[in-house]
This record gives sequence, C-alpha cells and structure tokens, in this order.
Amino acid sequence: MTKNISIRLDDATCETLAELTSDGTTISNIVRTAIIEAAVRRAGANPSWFWHTFDDATGGWSTTTAI
Repeated sequence: MTKNISIRLDDATCETLAELTSDGTTISNIVRTAIIEAAVRRAGANPSWFWHTFDDATGGWSTTTAI
C-alpha cells in the first residue's frame, strides 16, 4: 500500500534535495532511505554498515552490506 506525504522544505533543504537528485535518484527513494536510516539510528543500530536501495521499477527494497 502506498502513502503520500506532504512536507514544507526550507531553502537549505531544497538545495540539499537538488544535490541528492542530481544523479537521477528520485525524491521518493531519497525520502524512503532517510526514513529507514532514521529508524535504524533510533533503534540504536549502526547505520554505517549497510544501506537500503528502493527500486522504483519493481517496488522492492534491497539491502547492501558494506565490505
């Protein structure tokens, strides 16, 4: 099930978002990743050893572990 969210961005956040999307990454993917990373930090885990990627085409997540 998909959910839509609406947020207000300040100038600094808009600039950062523009930088993050400059490589073609979608805003949805950036927001999803940020939410997952925030949850990991809140849970006390170390988010630096893995990252999540959302595939907009398949609608699925993949987790990559750093070597």
